[in-house]
Amino acid sequence: MTQTQNKIILLTMKLDLKAREYKELEKELEEVKKKEQVSNEELFKLKDKFQKNHDEIVEINNKLKKLKEKDNELGDRSFRQENLFNRNKEYKVSKEDNKELVVEKEKNIITKLIQKLKLLLKKLKRILNNIKEDRKK
Repeated sequence: MTQTQNKIILLTMKLDLKAREYKELEKELEEVKKKEQVSNEELFKLKDKFQKNHDEIVEINNKLKKLKEKDNELGDRSFRQENLFNRNKEYKVSKEDNKELVVEKEKNIITKLIQKLKLLLKKLKRILNNIKEDRKK
């Protein structure tokens, strides 16, 4: 899978979560409707939650649309027979994509470093505990 396809999958998952959140907000609205006395403040808070959720869904949909267009464009270009051997200008990575790749690579390096540090700290803790036990004996 390409990086673009991975991003599409992640955004689709986020969109699914937002849809579930929207359903929860609908349930919350039904509960508010059942109450006899409802303050304006409660209604405004609920309205803000709906608006925020809607804005996030629209933003995710826009990103998905752009990524799908980009993926289709790359797919169309890569399988044309005349382009199989002439891979010069069309296949260069844009500066934005390159920055994203670098940032993700740095994130991966940092997470690996943190995992190694955790392992080292566990080992160090075991060694210190062993030394304490030896001193007690």
